[in-house]
Amino acid sequence: MSNINPTELKIKVSKVKNNTRDGGILVVCSKTEGASKFKDAANAKLSNAYEVKEIKSRNSKIRIVGMIEKHESDELISLLKFQNDVIQSSKVCSVVKIWATKKNDKIYQATQCLML
Repeated sequence: MSNINPTELKIKVSKVKNNTRDGGILVVCSKTEGASKFKDAANAKLSNAYEVKEIKSRNSKIRIVGMIEKHESDELISLLKFQNDVIQSSKVCSVVKIWATKKNDKIYQATQCLML
């Protein structure tokens, strides 16, 4: 990482994790374009002894518990985006399911899917 300067590449690195399970380094970029630029720079500056690969992000799920009102999907997404920065920056946000709890039919839960 010391051979690659993110400022020169004009990318934002949000996290660096040393000593991953296989002894590698994980570099997290804020945007996909930044990850591609970093990968290209690493391949150019490092020898063939190093393997540089891009890890695709997974869909995240959020389970919302204890809502006292049953919201429509669009309304729930708007409320959650307003309250959470992580959800605001997600590319896709959808409500998978909204249901009443078994013990109390006036309390609701929801599952939401995010692509970060």
